[in-house]
Amino acid sequence: MRVLINWCKTAVFLSAGAASILPAHADPLRLPFAALNEYFSHVPALPIRLPNNDVPGDIYITPYEGYQARNGECFPQLVPTEAPTNLAAAQIVASQTAQGEIGAKVSEIVDLTAQAGVSLKENYALVFDDASVRSYTNLEISDALQHLPTNCADRLRTILGSSPNQTVQGVLWILRDVISARMTAELAVESGNTANVGAELDARLNGLISDPKVSISSELQSSGKVKIGYASVLPVAYRPAFISLDDMRRLQYYDEHAFWAWFKGVLTGTTPALDELKKVREQFPDIPDADVGGLPRPGAIYKRMGEGKPIEYNPENPEHRAYLEHSSLLLAASWELYREP
Repeated sequence: MRVLINWCKTAVFLSAGAASILPAHADPLRLPFAALNEYFSHVPALPIRLPNNDVPGDIYITPYEGYQARNGECFPQLVPTEAPTNLAAAQIVASQTAQGEIGAKVSEIVDLTAQAGVSLKENYALVFDDASVRSYTNLEISDALQHLPTNCADRLRTILGSSPNQTVQGVLWILRDVISARMTAELAVESGNTANVGAELDARLNGLISDPKVSISSELQSSGKVKIGYASVLPVAYRPAFISLDDMRRLQYYDEHAFWAWFKGVLTGTTPALDELKKVREQFPDIPDADVGGLPRPGAIYKRMGEGKPIEYNPENPEHRAYLEHSSLLLAASWELYREP
């Protein structure tokens, strides 16, 4: 199933049929990570900020800081299962930003087509095709942690306790499931006579691309679209092997106060978002490393997710699924408020 994500200049995100009111990132080279966090909260999963051939068994320092170790160092004997996955169709409204060369070339594509008398819509679509998920089971990971290769054990010795699947300082950020997909941005015609568009424009559009992993096609005459995308499938989201029991219990406190229903309304509703998000900050007075108010920066949220007693993530457990959903929602608000790179 393909996931359709619409982008515009004035708002950030969200779920199918919902109007968004969060301000968008202005940097045209930036992945709209706040939007992706909100979208993947419905899966639930956590989006991958900077895809780098991520696979099950990779271990982050934190998702904010990069890798502690890669799969081959710690789990060379494990082979993940792979299966198609259903990502429900959704709309994400955000700025004209996308990862890498897709985002960098959007304005140039708009300019070139304008010179040919064709106006493209401010909104464009990011389509995820060929979605699949690769996974290890909890048992596979737990067994493998009992027999780590020496080089991996040495790498992790500062955080491993006497029992490898329990940690002294917190949770090992091991990737349990990795969701991958092929990304294509589709820019649609708003006005103009596409019948007059010729091969010269096609050649100039193709001249914009220098990365062999990225392709562009002009379908203005046939479908009224220009498509630019990655030729290969990329990792887009993950689920961890372990989560923090302490952080899960901390977030469950807010269940008793109807916080999450209100919070989703802030992200997808029609009230002024920034005014409402100021109230969100006030809900987290116990977080010392936050800015004015209480909602912490993304790095601090990831830090708290990695602290406390680790437990295996069970995708069939509604409490665990709710924890990933709510963590993603908090990250969405935090990325949007603080505009961190």
